[in-house]
Amino acid sequence: MFLSLIVAVFVVSAYVTFMKHSETLRLVTASSKTTTWAASELESDMLKFLYTFELYETGNRTHDEVLLRYELLWGRVNMLKTGDETQRFRLIKDAETLLTRLLTTLNRNEQMVLDFPSLNATLAKKIHQEFASLLPSVRQANIDSFLGPQRLDDLLKVHKLQKEFGFFLIGLLLSGLAFIAIILIESTRHKMQSLHDSLTGLPNRKYFNDRLSLVEINSIKKRQKFSIHIIDLNGFKSINDTYGHAAGDQLLKEVAIRLQYCISADDMVARLGGDEFGIIQEGINDSSRAALLGDRVCKALSIPFCFNDINIYPRASIGISLYPDDANSAIDTMGNADMAMYRAKSSNYFGYNFFDSVMYEDALRLKILGNALPHAIIRNELTLYYQSIVDIQTGIITGVEALIRWEHSRYGFIAAREIISVAEQIGQTTHFNEWVLKTACTQNKQWQDEGLPFVYMSVNVSQVMFIQDDLIASVQHALAVTGLAAKYLTIEITEDSIMVEIDRAIDILGNLKRLGVSLALGDFGTGYSSLSHMKELPVQRLKINHSFVQDLNEDPKDTRFITTILQLAQSLDLNVVAEGVETEQNRLDLLELGCHFGQGYLFAIPMPALHMTALLLKQKDGMA
Repeated sequence: MFLSLIVAVFVVSAYVTFMKHSETLRLVTASSKTTTWAASELESDMLKFLYTFELYETGNRTHDEVLLRYELLWGRVNMLKTGDETQRFRLIKDAETLLTRLLTTLNRNEQMVLDFPSLNATLAKKIHQEFASLLPSVRQANIDSFLGPQRLDDLLKVHKLQKEFGFFLIGLLLSGLAFIAIILIESTRHKMQSLHDSLTGLPNRKYFNDRLSLVEINSIKKRQKFSIHIIDLNGFKSINDTYGHAAGDQLLKEVAIRLQYCISADDMVARLGGDEFGIIQEGINDSSRAALLGDRVCKALSIPFCFNDINIYPRASIGISLYPDDANSAIDTMGNADMAMYRAKSSNYFGYNFFDSVMYEDALRLKILGNALPHAIIRNELTLYYQSIVDIQTGIITGVEALIRWEHSRYGFIAAREIISVAEQIGQTTHFNEWVLKTACTQNKQWQDEGLPFVYMSVNVSQVMFIQDDLIASVQHALAVTGLAAKYLTIEITEDSIMVEIDRAIDILGNLKRLGVSLALGDFGTGYSSLSHMKELPVQRLKINHSFVQDLNEDPKDTRFITTILQLAQSLDLNVVAEGVETEQNRLDLLELGCHFGQGYLFAIPMPALHMTALLLKQKDGMA
């Protein structure tokens, strides 16, 4: 609005200034080139005629020269009397009367001038005196054209126009200066916008990189170190999906504020993009100060963020690298910090990791596996193995757990945990999750169609897949395309995955239960769920972590712990499956404690679908 006003003032001032200047020129031209010029030319023609007439009487001019001067004077008078351009001359006082008298005199003496050679001296003298008598009036008209009221009026108008011209010229200059100032301000603001994040107000990646180059030069000159901290928010997509982008934006703003409180005056924090932030910490001597900053950031981000009376926990993974300890350039140092951040992220670790040289190989491995995994999913190069879940007393298979396997051409066997971590880091969790669900459900439906014993299929879902992906839709799609009844599918989630966002987890589990699928809480005993939360979780099965089972005979605490779990499960009407049953003694001890279901190498190792088919067929034949 303000810019439009300035432009309008500039345009109007320019237009009015031009018009005033044009009017001034017109008046000056009209006065100088028309009125004044016409008056002076009239007097000049009058004098030349009289002078020629006098010379003719003395024999120094011819009759033709007299006639020529007479006709020129007549033409001048006639032009002044009737011409449009000489209108302003006729406005001079008594000019109109003068012109009439001149024309009358010219008409009356025309024939006598033509007959001039035959005139006597007395008549010639009379003609000369008649024209000479008009000369003072002609001279006065000439004087009035320079100094008369009309001229004075023109000068006053010119003066007024000049004042107005000056006024509008000042307006033109001021609006021009204002326009230039606005351009400079807008240019500065545009530059600021190009270097700052519009949401948080923090420097952006470009500004961060520019500052990093200067810090590197300064560090070399002063022989000092600096550290780079790369901070990535965990589960940010889930927050956007669950609470909306308004909540996500508010969280980013709050994180930006908290990070600014963590740094010193010489440090810089920037939003690098999305949910990733960066900090440049200058003038350090060793990693201790970098660690202190990492601690401050972790502490600041561990405080819940409240949005519409909902507490959101902004967990983050932080990677730290030092220059020149870890690299010979600032860019490589930043890359190292990024690697350290991904190491922390892949470990589901809330805190910071310092870069170390081993991460080069890890980063290369992650890059190779990350590039290969999408193709492996599309080409069905991944394989599901199945491990039986049995009734400890009878040995009957009641369920199977699907376990992912990947035989990579370079790295060989890739563990399930690493496959899931790679899928999460490259953003392929949805495709990966859907592939596992569909493949597992297809296999179970195939066993049922072949007349084998009906068992439930247990599928593990990682923390990121559980919280961030649309698990409900993936399960519905898998059941729909395979035709497997929902009651034969069990979704297994770890205790830690649920506790990240307990309220949302309860909603997701409730929706899954309404689909008809069973729910199992895996690795139970290793997390930090409370009894109050346990009552709210709509699960049907607890799976005791293998670490408690394997030391059952050696550590009385494990015995008491499993007994407590079994009592808790009984009070909540839950089944319990003991993982990691590897010896007969483990089986007997569990049976004695009242645990009815187990899983482990004692019963069967994870095996391909063909081998599990044979095992189920054997069970069917034994039951016949």
